[in-house]
Amino acid sequence: MTKSNSPFIKTFRFETANDYTVDLSQASFSATLKEAIFSAICSIGGGYRRKTLMTLMYGVNVLVKMMEDDTQLRTAKVFPGDILNRLREKAEEGNLHWSSRNVIVHRCAAVLTWIHRHRNKSIARNAILTVESFTDDGTIGRKKTHHSDEVLRRIMRACEEEIDMYWERFQLGKKLLKGKFSNREEEQLAELLSTLTTIGNGFIPRQKDIAAHGLAYQAGKAGGIDYLRTFIHLTADSALPFYLHITAQLAGNALAVFDISRDCIINHEILENSEIVTWAKGRSKHQSRAFDKRKKNAAPNLLRKLFMMTESLVKLAPPQDANKVFLHYYGATGSKQLSWATIHQRLETFIKKHKLPNFDPNDLRPSVGDLHAQVAGIHAAKKVLNQKKVTTTERYLNKERVEEAQDKLIWKFQGILVDSAQKLHSSNSERIATDGRRATTFGFDCKDPLAGIAPGSRKGEKCNQFKNCAECSGSIVVLDDPLIIAKLLQAHSHLTNWRSIANARGWGTRFIKIYQDTFDIIDREILPLVPMHTRPLAKSMVDSLPPLPDLE
Repeated sequence: MTKSNSPFIKTFRFETANDYTVDLSQASFSATLKEAIFSAICSIGGGYRRKTLMTLMYGVNVLVKMMEDDTQLRTAKVFPGDILNRLREKAEEGNLHWSSRNVIVHRCAAVLTWIHRHRNKSIARNAILTVESFTDDGTIGRKKTHHSDEVLRRIMRACEEEIDMYWERFQLGKKLLKGKFSNREEEQLAELLSTLTTIGNGFIPRQKDIAAHGLAYQAGKAGGIDYLRTFIHLTADSALPFYLHITAQLAGNALAVFDISRDCIINHEILENSEIVTWAKGRSKHQSRAFDKRKKNAAPNLLRKLFMMTESLVKLAPPQDANKVFLHYYGATGSKQLSWATIHQRLETFIKKHKLPNFDPNDLRPSVGDLHAQVAGIHAAKKVLNQKKVTTTERYLNKERVEEAQDKLIWKFQGILVDSAQKLHSSNSERIATDGRRATTFGFDCKDPLAGIAPGSRKGEKCNQFKNCAECSGSIVVLDDPLIIAKLLQAHSHLTNWRSIANARGWGTRFIKIYQDTFDIIDREILPLVPMHTRPLAKSMVDSLPPLPDLE
């Protein structure tokens, strides 16, 4: 960590994250109290990770704003004894989530406690440094909710409607600034945008600067500053639908997705029409998910639009924010990453506008997990949530809803399972059963290989994952059928052998990409569940099975 020449500016440096600068130099209250707050931040935040330091400053900034806005506090030489209670009242005024309010009061309580211990002449001796936490009582906040498939679809449709609107407006802005317009109305808007961006050095200037040039009425008539800025770059309003849609697609932690970096898209190593989006999350080094880039609103395509809408903002952002995706214009100070509080403030308007049930970005991850578990089973949910263990996924999901959906699936396909067990043939080569099912390479039976269930497959064409169907919702495994278990034992041995061959021949990465998931499901999830009385007979049948083909 290095200190700037200014007594109230300090840059924190991190080995695995961007620098973060704390700047209280412009705070307009007593220098004594400013020094006390600044010293507390430097001491407390010295061992913090960047994200934790940001939450500390989120609370401190509210305290600073409160002191600047209050005449008595602005001129005070000592923090009053009720300063923390005043802060709690201040936090209660805004339309913040109850957990965000707790961040404000508890982070500031830590700062004020440090000041009481190390700068006791700067705070009243009788200061109350404990504060009652905000709780979810139904009016202040809300608990994480598992929303239905229908609600998720409504949210996504609302996001897509606004994404199209803001993207078309941004594209129109680029055209108008090049002097291209289709009618008189567009010509007038082009003239206004050109004049304003000339004043603002490429951006829509602040209200006082617009007024100084006699353009306040004209700008207001055209829609106002916030509206006009959406023609030029990303704003807090236009960022929200992109953020919600991407968060749902990634099924990621809401805060982790919000902090996603601009280098998050990489090419898929095998599928040419797919791209992978990666992002960091807490203790995990990274998480990732693949998408078909041919789909209009696939996450990589939405991210590329965001890159274009924020390209002009990157050069104005401080170093710690320059690689972030969700940037917005911040007046004379340039640009910076949007705040979590701003997202929540815009969310309320978004919900009312589209007549949606009350929801929070944190709800999207468990809701998407529920949907995958209901449609394709808990392993599909585990995969989409990027979780290593099924037990973790089980704790994460809405147990009753998933169990109800699984029961319905069991009832629906009980007849198919029984029929499958009765009609199995000894041949392990690909065949078509009388009911249309096909036996796949590694011991699974497929309900319909033309259904287009697997990622990248198209309905009506043979599944492109026919050798990697362990997690497919169309696969059928009868655990007490000796012939099926014999095929799985053979597949387990075959994959083990070819993994060694792949590593020796230099295509171990390809093996992992194509076959490792299948091996893991057979090894960890299926074989341990096989009844004991089935195992001996299944093992005795392995040698009589036709050999499996070599892996390409």
